[in-house]
Parts: sequence; structure tokens; C-alpha cells
Amino acid sequence: MISAKNLLKILSKYWAKKIRQRWSHLFIEFNGKSTVIPLHSNKDLWKWLLKKIFDDLDLEDTDVYEKLILD
Repeated sequence: MISAKNLLKILSKYWAKKIRQRWSHLFIEFNGKSTVIPLHSNKDLWKWLLKKIFDDLDLEDTDVYEKLILD
């Protein structure tokens, strides 16, 4: 799995923008779509949550999605 901090590094390569942060939740935007990433400590994100984030941003076709979700 992957932590939220590492996921943000990956998403920044796809030009995802940080919109705002409220406490431990970061709101990001990519191509007019947005989602929330929880930043609770440095724990790994659950697989269903990773899938939801990638679905929200329409990034299911990427190699990163296949590597993180389908493995």
C-alpha cells in the first residue's frame, strides 16, 4: 500500500493541484475533478480509499493505478 504523503508526490506528477487543507484533510483538483485525501499520521491508505481517489480524479487508466490497486 501507500501513504497519503507518497500518493501526493505521485499525483503531483499528473499536475494535481492542492486546493485547500482543513485539519487533516487535503482537497486536491485535477482537470476539473476534485477529491479529498486524509493525512492521518503516516499510515497507509486503504485499498478502497485509493480506488475512490483515483475514480474521483478519472485516473483509472494510468499505470500508477494498475500498480497500486490491481497488485
